[in-house]
Amino acid sequence: MSVSLPPRDPAPSPDEVRAALARVLASIHFVRSERLKQFLAHVTEATLAGRAAELKETVIASEVFDRTATFDPRTDSIVRLEARRLRERLGAYYAAEGAADAVVIDLPKGHYAARFIRRHAPPNEGRPAEMHRIDDTPTRAPAARRVGRVGWMAAALAVVVIALLAWRGTSGRVTPTIAVLPFDADAADDELGRFAFGVVEDITTAVAGVPGTRVIARSSAFQYPGRGQDLTRVGRALGATHLIEGSVRREGGRLRISTQLVRVDDRHHVWAETFDRRAGDAFDVQDAVAAAVAAAISETLPGAAAPPRRRSPSAAAYELYLEGVALRGERTLDAATQALARFEQAVAADPEFAPAHAALGGVLATMGFHGQSGIADALPRARASIDRALALDDRLASAYATRAWVLFFDDWDLRGAEREFARALALNPSLADTHNLYALMLMAERRDADALAHARAARDLDPLSFTRANDVGVVMLGTGHPRDALDHAHRAMRTSPTDRGAHGLAGMALAALERHAAAIREFEQALARGPRYTYLLGGLGYAYARQGEPARARALAAEIATACAAGTGSWVHLAYVHAGLGEPDAAIAALERAREARDVDVLFLDAHPLLAPVRSHPAFAALRLRSVR
Repeated sequence: MSVSLPPRDPAPSPDEVRAALARVLASIHFVRSERLKQFLAHVTEATLAGRAAELKETVIASEVFDRTATFDPRTDSIVRLEARRLRERLGAYYAAEGAADAVVIDLPKGHYAARFIRRHAPPNEGRPAEMHRIDDTPTRAPAARRVGRVGWMAAALAVVVIALLAWRGTSGRVTPTIAVLPFDADAADDELGRFAFGVVEDITTAVAGVPGTRVIARSSAFQYPGRGQDLTRVGRALGATHLIEGSVRREGGRLRISTQLVRVDDRHHVWAETFDRRAGDAFDVQDAVAAAVAAAISETLPGAAAPPRRRSPSAAAYELYLEGVALRGERTLDAATQALARFEQAVAADPEFAPAHAALGGVLATMGFHGQSGIADALPRARASIDRALALDDRLASAYATRAWVLFFDDWDLRGAEREFARALALNPSLADTHNLYALMLMAERRDADALAHARAARDLDPLSFTRANDVGVVMLGTGHPRDALDHAHRAMRTSPTDRGAHGLAGMALAALERHAAAIREFEQALARGPRYTYLLGGLGYAYARQGEPARARALAAEIATACAAGTGSWVHLAYVHAGLGEPDAAIAALERAREARDVDVLFLDAHPLLAPVRSHPAFAALRLRSVR
């Protein structure tokens, strides 16, 4: 039996694409960013002209960013950094001004050629744009039992684009929620742009240390670049009560930094200051601006207190650290490798720079956990870096968060991880990633109400990150809310139509809802967009089995088993297929192998919706108890 895919709409015509491009470039998200406008226009026209294969990093560096023939992408990451910014800006545009656009211009990750997507219909409030049709009719194999209340953890830690909730303090007053917008700078001056990024990074870090406030994540705040915007609309989109905006100008041999704190509801300028310094004092200027802004907030906002002073690193170490922070935000293996090198250089330049040690530990932990680093001792090195960071500064929230992550995902030590998560969030409650990881751990323990609370906190702190929508969806699914998880997957697709993680989440939610034909379509779309990850194969095999196509399911089971034997797959995902086939003993045997291999998915046995058919097996509870401490 073949899979019946929905008919595709005809591709947009060149005229339709150019009209769509004009709307994007005229939007508030692009109108003041000449470099991103040029980048988007270049890749769009090249793709329309059939020159997509020519859109290589070296070519774009020359044609868009005026790099010379000596350009080396290994040492100059401008194209990758600007591509990341362009994807984020497009996501913000299609989540707001472009929500009703009939034609979407997309720049898929890992590529520089544009994609042009026709939407079936404009999205309605609370419902995604329909990039494809989903069959609402539940289907199941005649011999299969229906799946009841279920939960799940796929293997992704990512996604959100939702309306924000008001966060109120214990006194009943609204907690000051601050978004630090990117500072305006001359787009043609790369050095000034890096300096402006450093100013904003310093301010964001300093403000996050002000007790009694919340700070919106940079990944969301940076979707509103440039001055002259409707600050009330921007603030409401970000869920902020106050905005910090500013500009950086070079005048001869001096730098002028203007910054102001603006109240969102009436656009009142609560505080403003201009700093005029010699260009050679750039690092001291960054430090002075950050300290002044933090002090102003502690004096002018109710409930805020002054942040503690911290040691200033050397200028060389800080420059390397900022480069690493920017690279880490790209979320690719190549960028992570470069970020790792920058953080290593930063701690070598200043061995007492605690945030650099913490950032180094975070990158090593991420790469080691995903098996990406090629470094055999990545996790031990991560632990050592975190220990060093905390020895230098025991108030460093990000270091406690990484330690909690390693304790949970590598040691399977839930009690120790909870202790470290609590420390991290007590020091800085504005860490969206920490709330998200803590939510996953709480989901694993089936502490559903707490898991949902922290997932929503992560969403509120990073409201415009499309990856955060999937993060919340994963927790929704794992706490027994598949319909809500499906809605979050759709919201992610609305912002990033080609994101395979959102299609995988949608497939899992649909399978949990017994809409197996629709689930198959989602899994197939996810698999068509990248590697054949076993969690997608397992979900697809489960859906085929439940729909009454055991031969297809068994073929996928064989593929998963081969991947597991090679160390590139998860035995838990093989258990999905056996659960769908009504083979509980085989599913338990696969889960036992997963536990022996210390497969991280074993932590979530009580939250995997596709394991619901085998959860009553006598060996299941014992397996769960032997897995964590």
